[in-house]
Amino acid sequence: MTSNQRSQHYKQAHYYAMAFGQCMEDFDAHAQGRQLFYHLDFTLLYPQCFDRAPSGTNPPLLSTKEQMSRVLSGAADYPRFQLIISGATVLEFQDMLAHTIQEIQLRFPKMPSLRQLREEAGLSSSLNVGARIDSLHKQHLELLTADGRADRVRRPIKRLLSWIDSRTIEPASDVMDMSAVQSFIRGKGKLFERYVEEHRAARLPRETQRSVQDSLFHYRVDAANVVFTWAARDNSSGDVLFVSPTGLNIAQCNDGSVALGRSHLAPLWLMNADEQSAVGAIGDIRRYFRRGVIEGEMLAEDIPPSGPDADLPTDTMERVLRYYSRTIGLVSYVSEKTRREQTLSRGDVERIEEVVADPQKIREAQEEMVEEIRDGARTIDTRIPDEDREYLSEFRFEDDPVLKRIRKQLGLSPL
Repeated sequence: MTSNQRSQHYKQAHYYAMAFGQCMEDFDAHAQGRQLFYHLDFTLLYPQCFDRAPSGTNPPLLSTKEQMSRVLSGAADYPRFQLIISGATVLEFQDMLAHTIQEIQLRFPKMPSLRQLREEAGLSSSLNVGARIDSLHKQHLELLTADGRADRVRRPIKRLLSWIDSRTIEPASDVMDMSAVQSFIRGKGKLFERYVEEHRAARLPRETQRSVQDSLFHYRVDAANVVFTWAARDNSSGDVLFVSPTGLNIAQCNDGSVALGRSHLAPLWLMNADEQSAVGAIGDIRRYFRRGVIEGEMLAEDIPPSGPDADLPTDTMERVLRYYSRTIGLVSYVSEKTRREQTLSRGDVERIEEVVADPQKIREAQEEMVEEIRDGARTIDTRIPDEDREYLSEFRFEDDPVLKRIRKQLGLSPL
């Protein structure tokens, strides 16, 4: 076993122990009659809306997509927690809609011929039925069809609206006093800037796909969500906890005495533990979570995090595998298949060839898609209560050059 592999096992044992501990804490909170509100990082919703992992994430969040699909499919009726979304998180959704418009506007003028489409899709001579192609190129090709447009352009907007309509996810203003939240945030500018700087220092050197300006916008959203979480602590009808796959977000929500950050595994594990308990696979849920904490911490103690390449002792390796397969595996299953085969059907081929045969149809398709996105963005903007946006002025988002560009591209008035 290489040193890197051993280090990975060490980090995972620590992380899983932390996640089990969070589940135990939230299980206890609910047992004591406290309401739990899981405030979601947009990074977790992105794969659900746009069917791909967001740029800049490491590692890609495709496995998280299946996990969050499971959570979202049952959250509306699940009693232990309610999912909520903040005004800052909505800004990132709008950013992705603006990026979709950019992609359409920049790419379509560069698609003058079917031959070029075939070449870029990796198809030597023709669009073959059943041909396997790169998923990104399939998305570009499908944008030229009515079905593809519905899938790529309309689906993200419809999904967010459906989650809000079904109360799967609620705007934060539904569960807290936003005027009190804004009062708390007012005067916390130094704290916000400190959080932004921590994200910049830790993450910007590793950015490979986003520009510096775009990266800073997302760091500002993360920092705003962290400050929002602290502000909501004493101004809501329950415990508001920030669920994020980004370790720094979780760390910034914890001050040593209070832990308001949560692993993205916490909601999945809570739901699955209840389900496994109902069928007798788990007895005492709290005891199960506690065992997960203890096993993970003991493994971390027995796995050297650094040093020369060397295999772990056999008994330690057996415990690692047992921990992954039994303790973690019992609550990590997902019930939905969300990956789709990237192939071209006969209908895809016929529709694409019909559209690309006429340059005017390509231009019309481009204009229609852009207007559909803008219509959807306007609908979402009106569905999010004003109270969920007003506190953002305390972070001066109205002066952010990236947000100005986003709202202009979407045809929205300035924030």
